[in-house]
Amino acid sequence: MVPAEQRFVITSLLGEAEEQLQRCRGGRHMLEDLSRGTGLLDQVLLRVTVAAVNAAVPLEEVDRWVRLSEAEAVKVLGTYRDTDGE
Repeated sequence: MVPAEQRFVITSLLGEAEEQLQRCRGGRHMLEDLSRGTGLLDQVLLRVTVAAVNAAVPLEEVDRWVRLSEAEAVKVLGTYRDTDGE
Protein backbone atom coordinates (compact mmCIF):
# COMPACT_ATOMS: atom_id res chain seq x y z
CA MET A 1 0.00 0.00 0.00
CA VAL A 2 1.28 3.47 -0.95
CA PRO A 3 1.21 5.96 1.92
CA ALA A 4 -1.29 8.80 1.53
CA GLU A 5 1.49 11.42 1.43
CA GLN A 6 3.19 9.70 -1.51
CA ARG A 7 -0.12 9.22 -3.30
CA PHE A 8 -0.76 12.94 -2.90
CA VAL A 9 2.69 13.83 -4.35
CA ILE A 10 2.22 11.39 -7.24
CA THR A 11 -1.26 12.71 -7.96
CA SER A 12 -0.03 16.30 -7.86
CA LEU A 13 2.84 15.52 -10.22
CA LEU A 14 0.50 13.74 -12.62
CA GLY A 15 -1.85 16.73 -12.52
CA GLU A 16 1.00 19.11 -13.31
CA ALA A 17 2.17 16.87 -16.14
CA GLU A 18 -1.34 16.81 -17.57
CA GLU A 19 -1.54 20.62 -17.42
CA GLN A 20 1.79 20.90 -19.21
CA LEU A 21 0.60 18.53 -21.94
CA GLN A 22 -2.57 20.57 -22.38
CA ARG A 23 -0.48 23.75 -22.74
CA CYS A 24 1.77 22.05 -25.29
CA ARG A 25 -1.23 20.94 -27.32
CA GLY A 26 -2.67 24.43 -27.16
CA GLY A 27 0.67 25.90 -28.20
CA ARG A 28 0.94 23.52 -31.11
CA HIS A 29 -2.54 24.47 -32.31
CA MET A 30 -1.69 28.14 -31.95
CA LEU A 31 1.48 27.67 -34.01
CA GLU A 32 -0.46 25.77 -36.67
CA ASP A 33 -3.03 28.57 -36.81
CA LEU A 34 -0.29 31.19 -37.06
CA SER A 35 1.35 29.23 -39.85
CA ARG A 36 -1.93 29.03 -41.78
CA GLY A 37 -2.48 32.75 -41.21
CA THR A 38 0.99 33.57 -42.47
CA GLY A 39 0.39 31.46 -45.56
CA LEU A 40 -2.86 33.31 -46.24
CA LEU A 41 -1.16 36.68 -45.81
CA ASP A 42 1.55 35.58 -48.26
CA GLN A 43 -1.15 34.66 -50.79
CA VAL A 44 -2.87 38.02 -50.32
CA LEU A 45 0.42 39.89 -50.76
CA LEU A 46 1.16 37.92 -53.93
CA ARG A 47 -2.27 38.63 -55.39
CA VAL A 48 -2.01 42.33 -54.51
CA THR A 49 1.40 42.39 -56.19
CA VAL A 50 0.03 40.79 -59.34
CA ALA A 51 -2.98 43.11 -59.36
CA ALA A 52 -0.75 46.16 -58.95
CA VAL A 53 1.58 45.06 -61.76
CA ASN A 54 -1.43 44.28 -63.98
CA ALA A 55 -2.74 47.79 -63.20
CA ALA A 56 0.52 49.22 -64.56
CA VAL A 57 1.98 50.22 -61.20
CA PRO A 58 5.74 50.42 -61.77
CA LEU A 59 7.51 47.30 -60.50
CA GLU A 60 9.98 49.43 -58.53
CA GLU A 61 7.07 50.89 -56.53
CA VAL A 62 5.52 47.46 -55.96
CA ASP A 63 8.91 46.18 -54.79
CA ARG A 64 8.90 48.76 -51.99
CA TRP A 65 5.49 47.55 -50.79
CA VAL A 66 6.37 43.90 -50.77
CA ARG A 67 9.96 44.45 -49.64
CA LEU A 68 11.46 42.34 -52.40
CA SER A 69 14.23 43.14 -54.80
CA GLU A 70 13.13 43.60 -58.40
CA ALA A 71 14.70 40.24 -59.32
CA GLU A 72 12.82 38.48 -56.49
CA ALA A 73 9.55 40.14 -57.49
CA VAL A 74 9.99 39.10 -61.13
CA LYS A 75 10.70 35.53 -60.01
CA VAL A 76 7.64 35.48 -57.73
CA LEU A 77 5.43 36.97 -60.43
CA GLY A 78 6.70 34.41 -62.94
CA THR A 79 6.02 31.57 -60.52
CA TYR A 80 2.53 32.92 -59.83
CA ARG A 81 1.74 33.17 -63.53
CA ASP A 82 3.15 29.68 -64.17
CA THR A 83 0.99 28.07 -61.50
CA ASP A 84 -2.12 30.24 -61.75
CA GLY A 85 -2.27 30.71 -65.48
CA GLU A 86 -2.49 34.49 -65.34
